[in-house]
Amino acid sequence: MASQNRPENPASTLEALSVYAQRDQLEPPETYRAALDVVVNVLSQQGGLLHLPDLPTIIFPDLHARRAMLIALFSAQI
Repeated sequence: MASQNRPENPASTLEALSVYAQRDQLEPPETYRAALDVVVNVLSQQGGLLHLPDLPTIIFPDLHARRAMLIALFSAQI
């Protein structure tokens, strides 16, 4: 998929992600495909594991349809 066909990153800022998360409609399949392409690219470069530097880290659970929880986690002051 060419980059000009990809939707703009809704997570470019926490504010943009918050607005995006309040939407009621499902995203088009292209949105999910673009996100999966990025994740697969990162994980394939890392051998399936990510090295986390010695920084505060939050590992959060399954987020299916829990947009408010995701925004709260990203907003947390740690």
